[in-house]
Amino acid sequence: MYPVNKTKEKLLRGEYVFGVALSDIRGITLPSIFANLGFDFLFMDMEHSADSFESMCDMIWTARCAGITPIPRVPDPVRFYISRPLDAGAQGVVVPRIETVEQVDAVVGFCRYPPVGDRGAALGGRHIDYKPTADPKRTLEEANEQVLVGIQIETAKGLERVDDLVARPGVDLVFIGPQDLSVALGMPNAYTAPEMDRAIERIVVAAGRRGIPVGIQGRNVELAGRWMEMGVRFVVFANAVMLLTQAARAGIEALREISNGLKKGVSHV
Repeated sequence: MYPVNKTKEKLLRGEYVFGVALSDIRGITLPSIFANLGFDFLFMDMEHSADSFESMCDMIWTARCAGITPIPRVPDPVRFYISRPLDAGAQGVVVPRIETVEQVDAVVGFCRYPPVGDRGAALGGRHIDYKPTADPKRTLEEANEQVLVGIQIETAKGLERVDDLVARPGVDLVFIGPQDLSVALGMPNAYTAPEMDRAIERIVVAAGRRGIPVGIQGRNVELAGRWMEMGVRFVVFANAVMLLTQAARAGIEALREISNGLKKGVSHV
């Protein structure tokens, strides 16, 4: 049996799923750490990070072993960028800067085997946990069912054509890139501006008509909650660099405050 995509299962049941983005901080221990904290998936950023493909493959493998769904965001809607992480064991992909129905159809084809797509077959490897394939036909069918195909809307053209884009068959997730979307709207990082609300609502409504869940790359709990109330169910809570920075900043500020108090003779015990 092809490995089950637990995150996709939850989305199909109408549940919320939560993940952390990995970008520039890499290590085979990270998937286990976030799995044990209760996160559903890891959003591995191959678009903006300096991580090598080999590093990404190692984290994909350890994510599968830890029971947390590995879903990379690939650099571009190109077969080479999509097929390799899937063959390395990724259980889905998010593809940025989607603007045309031709791009959607190509991405769906790259992710799924014939007859519904044209993904190249390489059975027996990481993506089936190196298990023997007794029934290749059924294995390919199950792989097509389990893969999560995400298209990212983040440009003015993508927003304008969103109804046509989500209408194409084979899309499992519509993902919003809020920073690029805010730039496209002419208001960088104005995440709570009325124009941003209207753009996000437009995407959520368009996807909802087709029964497709919507995801977003959140910035913090407050923004994630705001967007969840608008209908987003696939939530990238933050990235590992942000979490490390916030925790380290809070710690050093607290320690400085204690040290300053001790210099003045003020006890913090």
